[in-house]
Amino acid sequence: MNLNLPIRPLQNQRVNFVDTATNLGASFEISRISERHFTNISCRNSQTIQIIWFTSGTCQISLDMQGHHICAGMVLCLRAGEVCQLTMAQNLEGFLIQFPTEFLFFGSELFSETQYNFTQSRLVRVDSTAQELLSEIVRSMQRELQYKDYQQQQVLRGLLRIFSIYLSRQDKIIATEPPRSASAALVKRFSNLLELHYKTQKRVCDYADLLSVTSNYLNEVIKKESGFSASSQIRKRLVMEAKRKAILPDVSLKSIAYDLGFADCAHFSKYFKQECGQTFTDYRKSVLE
Repeated sequence: MNLNLPIRPLQNQRVNFVDTATNLGASFEISRISERHFTNISCRNSQTIQIIWFTSGTCQISLDMQGHHICAGMVLCLRAGEVCQLTMAQNLEGFLIQFPTEFLFFGSELFSETQYNFTQSRLVRVDSTAQELLSEIVRSMQRELQYKDYQQQQVLRGLLRIFSIYLSRQDKIIATEPPRSASAALVKRFSNLLELHYKTQKRVCDYADLLSVTSNYLNEVIKKESGFSASSQIRKRLVMEAKRKAILPDVSLKSIAYDLGFADCAHFSKYFKQECGQTFTDYRKSVLE
């Protein structure tokens, strides 16, 4: 199926600016994409969030080692540092919105929970009504990228916030979560904290302190709800990130170990082998062959 969105043909549109609140250089970009976008994974910026809207064609993608079928009308949101591999692409087209993680902050305020959570990777099917609404927002972003003034940053952030709300509504239609029990709520809070701190906090007691519970209680609840203890979840999250980085051929073992919070390569290699049964170097060779 070919989805003809009412968006004018794009040249790559990009704006660079300095966030006065954080004093960080940043950029906001909209561009057309095809299969080639997914082959350039070695250049993926670990601080850039990507929204990919598939407007025509089909493909298979691998995300966190899980396969997914993609067709026109789907939106893929990749959190910063996420790597997505593509296979079996046919007539694939779409467009990409990408921006740094700092762009999610409005002053010191992060996007609220009523909006779409761009810190997690998700795949969303967008209905025809929402497609029209989202395409109008993208057109507004395109127009705003033509201007160069001090308010451009705020306008683009506002449009992204509206985009996120519409996308969040679609997400709820597809997978509405039932009311959470107290235990499930603790698991959710633990998962959110783990996503924020897994590189620097690798002990259960670190998260227990943040959640104001004992380590034993946290391990017990996490295992009961998920089948794995909290300590196992921490190890799995670190290993998953290591595996994501393994398919980036231009990133050294030393850089990966340091990025994941290990003091040296030997400690990281031992940690990885204990969890996976093979060294990181052997694993990397197997996925890059």
